[in-house]
Amino acid sequence: MEKQEIIELLFQANKGNVKAYEELAKDGLRLCVAFAKKYEEYGTDLPLVVAAGFRGWNLSIKPYIDHIEKDKNHRFATYSTWWIRMEIHKLLGLSLEEGDEK
Repeated sequence: MEKQEIIELLFQANKGNVKAYEELAKDGLRLCVAFAKKYEEYGTDLPLVVAAGFRGWNLSIKPYIDHIEKDKNHRFATYSTWWIRMEIHKLLGLSLEEGDEK
């Protein structure tokens, strides 16, 4: 999904548009699957790693939507990526520095 499309969906979700939130969630899930595949060698089932990543995505989306402003430089991908990585690393027992070379 393109950055501008994500920003528009974030604004729509802020106004209560459920469809926009669902589209963001689908995109977030795709991102979580991509991240989870990078951690397959740690021996944890892929669905568990995806679920941990999606939990991180969910932790990031609500505060971001609630505080979105039109004049900000929107970096949701960077913000959500940090939360996704944090939850995956927590599941695998890694520090945030570990696993980055993957």
